[in-house]
Amino acid sequence: EAYRCSDLYLYDGEYNFSTPQTIAGNKAYFDRSFIEEYWSTVCLPFAVTSEQVGLLKENGVQIEMMSGFDGSTITFTAVDEMAANTPYIVKCSSEMAPFADLEITEISSTMVLNEVSVGNIQMKGCYAATILNSDENSTYYVFNAATGEFVKVGRNGKVMPFRAYIQLTEDGTQPATMRVRHENEETDITLIQENDATKTNVYTVSGKLVRESISGQQTILGLEKGVYIINNRKVIIR
Repeated sequence: EAYRCSDLYLYDGEYNFSTPQTIAGNKAYFDRSFIEEYWSTVCLPFAVTSEQVGLLKENGVQIEMMSGFDGSTITFTAVDEMAANTPYIVKCSSEMAPFADLEITEISSTMVLNEVSVGNIQMKGCYAATILNSDENSTYYVFNAATGEFVKVGRNGKVMPFRAYIQLTEDGTQPATMRVRHENEETDITLIQENDATKTNVYTVSGKLVRESISGQQTILGLEKGVYIINNRKVIIR
């Protein structure tokens, strides 16, 4: 007889989770609150359907999967659904717990987790607090939400449950940080030409007006690091 769990509650923090077999389910609650406008890693033991992801997107949630790596920069691409036991990155336009109340059909066995591999790096999720130690065979990277980069771990790097990390498994260049590129997000600030006399406004991604009726390089000169909306396009200032 199949096992069944009517309501699955997962709590953020050092609360490990494991199930040796797939369990039928009805509802899943993951109480982790994601900080406004900061990317974070996530890995969940249940799938999120395309319909559910569509609703999350309408509420300002972005979900991406690793899709490329050029030796120093990791590319992430938006997805329309989330597979169970698979690592992603998530950003919310306001502080919220996007996975706090979802209809599900099953909770997947956690005995084998899905790695996302591109070239010589793998992105791996975990459901238990995990200590990472880089050595001559593997170099590990954990995500720094403050900078939006993956940072190299030497010894005793810690990853909390329901998150993910990067493993580099080939000798050669081991950058101290790996930058993140979002495939669907404009990052080229050279699009703003110095001699462009067109007046425009600069907004934060939450809609706050930062600069008004400004043109050329004055549009971005002196802006703090972050993401802005300029001429209806997202621009990252690093």
